[in-house]
Amino acid sequence: MKMNKFKRIVATAMMTIMALGSSMTAFAGDESASANGATGTGKSTNHLDTEYVQWTLPTSSSVAETFNFWVDPEDILAKADKLPDGTEAKDYHNDDLVYFKVSENGAVSYNSTSNSVSMNIKNYVSANVTVKATLKNSTATRIPFAKDADELAANTTAEKASLLLKLNVGTSSNAIVDEGSSAEYEVAGQPDNFGVSLNSAANAETISYKLTPSENATWSSVSINLSGKASKGEVTDSLIAPQVELTWDIKSTAGPKVTVSSEGVITMSNLTSEKLWAGLTVSFTKDGVLEEYDFGSDSRISWNNSNYDFSEGGTTVATMNEAWQTYCAGLTITATMTLSDGTTVTGTGTIASGD
Repeated sequence: MKMNKFKRIVATAMMTIMALGSSMTAFAGDESASANGATGTGKSTNHLDTEYVQWTLPTSSSVAETFNFWVDPEDILAKADKLPDGTEAKDYHNDDLVYFKVSENGAVSYNSTSNSVSMNIKNYVSANVTVKATLKNSTATRIPFAKDADELAANTTAEKASLLLKLNVGTSSNAIVDEGSSAEYEVAGQPDNFGVSLNSAANAETISYKLTPSENATWSSVSINLSGKASKGEVTDSLIAPQVELTWDIKSTAGPKVTVSSEGVITMSNLTSEKLWAGLTVSFTKDGVLEEYDFGSDSRISWNNSNYDFSEGGTTVATMNEAWQTYCAGLTITATMTLSDGTTVTGTGTIASGD
């Protein structure tokens, strides 16, 4: 009896499963699933621009007196009671005979190296810091420069007054001479300090992302200062110290680059005085035929040179008008930029179909 009851229970369970299976099969005939195919529409992400270099430069007001100095070739301050600004001189004499007013933690002192000013840099790619020193007063009335330590030592032996003034940028150091000088320092990229954020609207026709610097990251900085040393020698009342003007700039060390967006925007970046823009051609294959056009002379192309200097370089942007975008819709185009040194750089991109 028990065995028969068990068989009936098992049989009932199997029938239930079969019934459920049958009812599930019936759903396949629902009207919402009547189509026998489907279409998948793909979207591709645009190029991620990694040429991110952002910096905070010292302002003129914040460094107004940082690089001011006195030169004392006759070593008068060794015996003087006060410095030219009225400060007691005996505590600040140095054998380099050059005096910058410096401060550290609120304490004021004088020595032969100025306080440093800093450039704070946020860069995904490596960047080059360049500082130029330009002399602003006449060579005829200025204390002579020594180009290096050997010349300074020879002038000391000859009791000839001269000045070795150095421009220091990071670990780079160059003597300032009558023609001026410059010093450069390369800052390595800091890609680990960046995230990537969506830069396009949800469900947009094209998908774009941008680099975002991390808020709590530790960033690189570059210090800039002047240092000096004078040789002992007699000076005349007409001889004056140099007036030095410093200018600074930061550029990506990456070479010239061409990118093409899906909206027909061609960006040519990282151009320099040695590699300036000299021309732009665009080529693509349409209906099996290779076509090529000179965009540099095409009136249907609009140009944005707000970030481009025709002698120094920078970034220039060419944008297709609506007619060009329609003609190239769905095509992959190759943009070839010719540079002033005769070399070329290419970039490719697919123009949006406009559907």
